[in-house]
Amino acid sequence: MYMLETHGVSEPVTGGTPEPKKGGRLIPFFPDVSFYLLELAALFGAAMLLVSVLFPLTLPAAYSPAAAGASVPQPDWYFLWIYQIIKISAFEQAGLTWALSFVALIFVLLVLLPFIDRGETRRISRRPWFVTMGLVFVAEVIVLAIWGRQTPGQVIPNTQALLVLGGTALAVSIISLNAFRLLAGRSSNGSRTAQTPSTLSGTNRIHSASVWASVIFVAVLGLSAFSIGGLINAVVTMGTYGVSELELAALAFSAAVLAFSVLGACFLLYRLDLGRGRIKRHVKAFEVGWRES
Repeated sequence: MYMLETHGVSEPVTGGTPEPKKGGRLIPFFPDVSFYLLELAALFGAAMLLVSVLFPLTLPAAYSPAAAGASVPQPDWYFLWIYQIIKISAFEQAGLTWALSFVALIFVLLVLLPFIDRGETRRISRRPWFVTMGLVFVAEVIVLAIWGRQTPGQVIPNTQALLVLGGTALAVSIISLNAFRLLAGRSSNGSRTAQTPSTLSGTNRIHSASVWASVIFVAVLGLSAFSIGGLINAVVTMGTYGVSELELAALAFSAAVLAFSVLGACFLLYRLDLGRGRIKRHVKAFEVGWRES
């Protein structure tokens, strides 16, 4: 909150910094903003106390072996989607290590998304692919959470998981992309801009190459995540059941895959950095040609 009040929020989507109002005064962080936030915290706390009084929590029956055997353990609601992924038959057979590696890969992709998406604009209407991927992710989390709530303790068949998750992704993608296409059609009717085909084709080729390099980079990261899971699984197995030739081979294979993934990621980062420089040069040439035309 201090950083937000000190430096302000980012510039508007339209660009430029809004001019301050004439005669306006700066509001100090302390005591004005500090007491304002304290008031909000007090109101929020009062609302929570009021809810707890009006809707008291009903405690379950006392613990007993019979009660424990009759109940199915379920995580809290914000972990239900992860719990549902672990219950899929493919991950049940592969083991907990691979399931958690897959979940960790999802979070790794979310962390790396700002570095992969290097778009110049922040308008939602001009970012169909990344907005669609975000909507698919949110929809999948909601579906998995509700599904996990309805199927406590059940192992989910692979075909059923593929139909539900694939159908959700397909439906959200179709709705989102068609909405973007409709929005783009309306906006294109109002304005027509001159384009230079040669410059545009060069820029599109460079952009396509960078996109493919980003996709391969994500795949390499996924491969490294699974290799780390294999390393952990081999070490834990050897520590529990002793050293065997099969586990040593699995450990060596996972280590080799991890080394290959690290080298591939470094190479792709180098290629992406060069690609961004070429894209900037092509975009600058396009702007010069557009002004001359």
